[in-house]
Amino acid sequence: MKLFAPAKINLMLHVVGRRDDGYHFVQSVMGFADTGDILEAIPADTYSLTINGQFAAHAPLDNTNLVTRAIRAMESKAGRKAEIALTLTKCLPAGAGLGGGSADAAAAMHLLNAAWRQFFDEGTLRKIGLQIGAELPICLVSKSGWVEGIGDKVTPQHIDVMHGVLVWPGQGLATAKIFGAFKNTDACFSNPVTQPDCVTIDWLANTRNDLMPHSIAALPAVADALDALGNCDDCLLARMTGTGSSVFGLFSDRDAANKTAAMLAAAYPAWWVKAFSL
Repeated sequence: MKLFAPAKINLMLHVVGRRDDGYHFVQSVMGFADTGDILEAIPADTYSLTINGQFAAHAPLDNTNLVTRAIRAMESKAGRKAEIALTLTKCLPAGAGLGGGSADAAAAMHLLNAAWRQFFDEGTLRKIGLQIGAELPICLVSKSGWVEGIGDKVTPQHIDVMHGVLVWPGQGLATAKIFGAFKNTDACFSNPVTQPDCVTIDWLANTRNDLMPHSIAALPAVADALDALGNCDDCLLARMTGTGSSVFGLFSDRDAANKTAAMLAAAYPAWWVKAFSL
């Protein structure tokens, strides 16, 4: 069995409050791109994980890997062993705000559940996933969604067909570090907005990513990537995804995105650049 683990893109991200335990309340629109990692499973006597691909070095092979954490959590809940060997082809950089680790873990959960002939229903999988990370519930669905709470409340969200370019400036950022830098005062929180019927580029123009200033302060290369995208003639909107360090630009069509991606890749060979469609 083989599954595609798509990159997650936060088209907007507002921080609207904070819980007493330190987790932040957010509102976000998440879409899934046609670029990502690949996870393959074959039967085996015991669980194992092999990692290859362009960014294999970004993914740990120990028990801190979200794939392994998810498998172990399923084993604990089911009271049985995962007799499965996984091979992860890592095409997405880590610390990039693309949810690659969460997408990989979600794919692993689906693969193991399929091997177990759907032992868990979708609701139980989401509850297990939330113990691993706030983005696991929506990554298990891999469909565009309106996300609230700490990431645990997901509502289906219609998004216009969008085409864009992803840029990772060669360095990662830690999610906890960026949220930790967010000033937890009422004045810093965004007012909640109403979920739209459809997310369009015009609607996105009136939103933002509240974490961008903190990510730029921690890694100025984020601003460089944003400037490079924003200065492209055909770019309609440039923004950071998640806590960074990846940024994206939206374009009118895939041809414009492909052209821009090729131009930026040639101009900035140290960056990872990828055209995508949602």
